[in-house]
Amino acid sequence: MKRVLLGGDAHLQQGQDADLSYQLFKKVCSAIKPNQIILGGDILDMEFLGHFTTVGQQEGKRLSETLKILKGELQFFKKCSKEQLVFFQGNHEERLDRFLDSQPVLKGSVDFEGIFDNLGVKYIPMNQQPFQYLPDLYICHGLFYNQYFTKKHIELLGQSCINFHTHRVQQYVNSYPNGKLMQGIGAGSLTETVEYYCKGKTIPNHSHSFIELLIDEETGRWQANNIIINTDADEAWCIVNNKLYQVEKQVALK
Repeated sequence: MKRVLLGGDAHLQQGQDADLSYQLFKKVCSAIKPNQIILGGDILDMEFLGHFTTVGQQEGKRLSETLKILKGELQFFKKCSKEQLVFFQGNHEERLDRFLDSQPVLKGSVDFEGIFDNLGVKYIPMNQQPFQYLPDLYICHGLFYNQYFTKKHIELLGQSCINFHTHRVQQYVNSYPNGKLMQGIGAGSLTETVEYYCKGKTIPNHSHSFIELLIDEETGRWQANNIIINTDADEAWCIVNNKLYQVEKQVALK
């Protein structure tokens, strides 16, 4: 049985500790060492390139430091994965593409995709998403943000789909008279419940989770489990494979 762990929307920023939910995801990956780890995008926030950001918020921020954070995270997850690490570009990482497109003089100065090539990480840019991961399962960062986003994904694709982006846990299942079953699986986030671009407002239905995907390699059958992360100000915890994993703020992983 092949085990894949998928997590996204960590929104890492310079000078800020990662959320407890993301630290817990790292702890689970390190302990389980799955066959494959898939990072579903928005691992970086790239807040200094967003149109929500003020000049004051850009003060002291350096792209080189953010890319250093990325390299460190990729190296960590690569060690945890028995076979392969895959990175899906999210809309926040895509901010760098848009910025370079607007500044032609900087073209070629930043080799973002080269970071993944050098570390042996499979990189899936936005223009290759949704990505057909299995014959009957797609994965993408996320195409929709509406209330029924999981339903929208499978209606568009005609197949099951795992997506991130919305920071909300959601699952939609549709069955057909011919026996076909399609699942829309929305992973929660691995970041705080209040983002700077929400201007102090909590994201509605914001929830933390990651996905455990189990694949029977002989038959190709699979099952996706949405692992809910319970969090409060001082602790995050979840149960995977009959074991309790927890991270406390004062002893959180770095």
